[in-house]
Amino acid sequence: MTWLWLLVLAAFIIYAAAKSVYNLHMMQLNSYMNRRFRLWAKQNGRRLFPPLEALLPASVLLLFFGMELAAQLTLLGLLLLLRLLYRRPKEKKPLALTKRAKRLYILNITLLVLFAALLYLFGCSWPAMAVLAVLTVFAHWPTLLANALLAPLEKGINNRFLREARKIIEGSSALTVIGVTGSYGKTSVKFILGRILNERYNTLVTPDSYNTPMGLTIVIREKLRPVHEMLVAEMGARQKGDIEELCRLACPKAGIITAVGEQHLETFGSLRNIIETKFELMRSLPENGFLVLNMDDENVRDGMNLPHVCRIVGYSLEGRGDYNIGEIRMDSRGSSFVISAPSGESRRFSTVLLGRHNISNIAAATAAACELGVSLAQAAEAVKSLPPVKHRLEVRETAQGVTIIDDAFNSNPRGAQAALEVLASFPGGRKILITPGMVELGERQAELNRQFALQAAEVCDYIILVGPKQTVPLREGLQSAGFDPQRLCLAADLEEAKKQMSEWARPGDAVLFENDLPDTYSEK
Repeated sequence: MTWLWLLVLAAFIIYAAAKSVYNLHMMQLNSYMNRRFRLWAKQNGRRLFPPLEALLPASVLLLFFGMELAAQLTLLGLLLLLRLLYRRPKEKKPLALTKRAKRLYILNITLLVLFAALLYLFGCSWPAMAVLAVLTVFAHWPTLLANALLAPLEKGINNRFLREARKIIEGSSALTVIGVTGSYGKTSVKFILGRILNERYNTLVTPDSYNTPMGLTIVIREKLRPVHEMLVAEMGARQKGDIEELCRLACPKAGIITAVGEQHLETFGSLRNIIETKFELMRSLPENGFLVLNMDDENVRDGMNLPHVCRIVGYSLEGRGDYNIGEIRMDSRGSSFVISAPSGESRRFSTVLLGRHNISNIAAATAAACELGVSLAQAAEAVKSLPPVKHRLEVRETAQGVTIIDDAFNSNPRGAQAALEVLASFPGGRKILITPGMVELGERQAELNRQFALQAAEVCDYIILVGPKQTVPLREGLQSAGFDPQRLCLAADLEEAKKQMSEWARPGDAVLFENDLPDTYSEK
């Protein structure tokens, strides 16, 4: 029955290869870090192991009763049925088929074929079938092994690209790099600053969330040209040393720290570690450089005490900075305010961007641009035409007359509170919130989600929570606030939430989508 055993092994490879595509996607979303992927796998076992796989050991047991043919046929039938029924979980962000992803997948499949070849040599014995059943269930193990085997090669490739990018930066003597970091607000500030700087300079802005060393390397190697005078580089971090690494690559001469808060606590471990990491930017700036700081943020003010040689420029909505914001007017159509510069000049700004936090973001970008030679008048003119940043309080109206406020980009405590303030500012109609809550907040995640629920209960007429496990603290907070359970819905996923919204929402209502968890946090 060698031919039948071959068919079983072929079915194993086909099914495991299909599962490996999903494993590759999750590995990519976990930055190709085995440690993070293992943690994700531990927390998301249900998504890795289809329930039908629990029947695989039954085929092994048949061997103990001398039923070799029945055992092989049962295993073959189960593998074919599993492949027929297998569907990858829905993806919000598709797998990027980069060269690295292709290398990892090819090696992954090669390992599966090698495992199958070894099992063929052992023949249809109970140890071979048991190993096959285990490898079928734990198909992410070959992905982890392939990633570990490729690590030296990938490190070498990355280092070569990093050296090339650093050489390009060092050869661009007329280029000024501005690093933008912070627990939140950095992406918005980056785009706003780029728009303002374009009033005077040829400016390149890193796209989307290209805020890692390799993301920045791609931008430098593929987008940066000799005509560029300014490069605005977003700098993200998940652990100490990340910002310092980005600064070694980009050599910034100026920087902005927007805010420091309890974001990514799971990887940082403590708020103090976050402060020290963000202020690696300050310590990396030269003596003739400057750093723009949010003086309204207590944690930012705390970080100023760290050693540095650069000049500090503050902005504030509370009169604490060099650039101060006053006479604020906000409504559902946008906001206007006055920015006063250190020179004594003042200028009224107006924008369609919503929320007090966006006023702070504009102030940060304006302060940096003015220090780089843009006039206050030029900054005000640029801000007038600022489009909303995608998925950050982006407003649209449906054909049914329902206002959608899209704040789906990863949420944080301050941003969530600001979004609720924006929702409350819309006149007339009922207020509906759709949210899965906030993540990556470490030990305080449950507490901060309960606080968010209390704030939401004061503003919202209806609330739709997405994901039964993730939203437990939100439900606890709403219950303690006495929120009407008849106006609360628990949806399994975003599609179900949208269906419920269509039943509740009517013309004139406003619906806030607050946070849309990445694929690694999906519960379905």
